[in-house]
Amino acid sequence: MVRRLLPTLRQREFVTGENGLYRLSIRLRVIADVVLRKLRAASHTVVGEPSEDPRETVVLDVADVVVLDEAHPEDPREPLNPCTAAVCRWGRLASGAACELEDHVTTLPDRPNTALLVIDVQSGVVADAHNRDGVIANINTLVDRARAEDVPVIWVQHSDEHLKRDSDAWQYVPELTRHDTEPLVHKTYGDSFEATDLEDVLAERGVGRLVVTGAQTDVCVRSTVHGAFTRGYDVTLVSDAHTTDDFGEGLPPAQQVIAHTNLYWHWQSAPGRHADAVETEKVTFTAS
Repeated sequence: MVRRLLPTLRQREFVTGENGLYRLSIRLRVIADVVLRKLRAASHTVVGEPSEDPRETVVLDVADVVVLDEAHPEDPREPLNPCTAAVCRWGRLASGAACELEDHVTTLPDRPNTALLVIDVQSGVVADAHNRDGVIANINTLVDRARAEDVPVIWVQHSDEHLKRDSDAWQYVPELTRHDTEPLVHKTYGDSFEATDLEDVLAERGVGRLVVTGAQTDVCVRSTVHGAFTRGYDVTLVSDAHTTDDFGEGLPPAQQVIAHTNLYWHWQSAPGRHADAVETEKVTFTAS
């Protein structure tokens, strides 16, 4: 069940139709676009597409879906509240008036490109990590795809008093190989943007969207996805390409930490930005 799609909008149920299909009158085309993207990401089949005509309906092959709609549920004839669904480029109100909204593909101007970010997959960081080999294999798959599609691959490498620079533990795992032409960002804080040149590296390449992988989920990965999002980037977290350790009794096991991070990042939202958590095989390097 898709319980939430756009947290800033009001809940409204689909009305059941023939053959188990569900219909929703889409009053704002761009809201429909976001809904459809979320449904596709959740592996639902979209049978119909919204049209430019706000009177048209969209048909979805989904069950028990609750979607968020800007229209007031107590009076479906009431027009949409202008410019409050700030995840869209433009729309048309039910009344027919045009509404200018923010672009949902990053808030950063002239930054249409995507980069793959690989965070701290270092020997000492992932030595005891959950599903270490599987996560590294997925990162390798994404690195190969990014290179094949001329998508920048940005590598991040951490050091601190517990992870000494140039030590064996500090080195990247041998399964991953950085090309000399690919940027390497050295950091000393959890957020890969803090006190580094990462922002400059991304700006030079026109990057406004990040696909994030690496370690550790509950430290540097979380810090970086939040840091990127607050700086205006669209951020896709690859749900099966980040990992962490089990830190002991009384704390959630690594598998639960990873699952919870994927869950809440899938629903992360902010004006003009898009966040999601998707599996390796569903990652695309073009903004959807």
